[in-house]
Amino acid sequence: MDAVDDPAAPVGDEQATRPVGQERQRVRKARGEDAHLPGRPVRAQLHANDVSATIAASSTSDTYLLGAFITSISTFQPDFSASNKVFTDVNGGSILPGDELEYVITAVNHGNDASLNTVVTDALPLGITYKPGSLSITTGANPGAKTDAKDTDQAEYDAMTRTITVRVGTGATGATGGSLAVDGSSEIRFRVTVDANAMGTIQNQAIVN
Repeated sequence: MDAVDDPAAPVGDEQATRPVGQERQRVRKARGEDAHLPGRPVRAQLHANDVSATIAASSTSDTYLLGAFITSISTFQPDFSASNKVFTDVNGGSILPGDELEYVITAVNHGNDASLNTVVTDALPLGITYKPGSLSITTGANPGAKTDAKDTDQAEYDAMTRTITVRVGTGATGATGGSLAVDGSSEIRFRVTVDANAMGTIQNQAIVN
């Protein structure tokens, strides 16, 4: 038994006044055993674009040699992998040339950090034609109908590239995307018409950045 644990150790004895943890480390060193420093959680968080971090160790009474530091760094970032896109044939039944389709894009942030400058883009494939004036944000920040032109609202349709662009989230403007909080979402709707010469499968994928 370590002497420091003996309640009868006389007051003023070196072993009686040495803190228990330090005494046990001293005894382990004398026996040739490894002495382990207790782990301490790092409270400060690393920020985006950080490439280094400073780690320091200190002691008020022990002499020590550092063998290694073990760190575990949790990353904080948005995650849009749960986002989805569905469509409805407004005319019902099988999809035929001339039918009107309504697309619904739901951008969902299931990450552990809010997103910044969040933008949804959808390049329309051949076989469908965008219906002018059908673009809107239906849930989330800045709801309501949006103009097709690039102006002060959060969305536009570029006929040259056949691309719909919507800046979503809190603080989104006509120039920059906004922020989607953790578990936050934004829903976008627009309509297209199936072209008369459309054949086969129409594949359409949106991207959330």
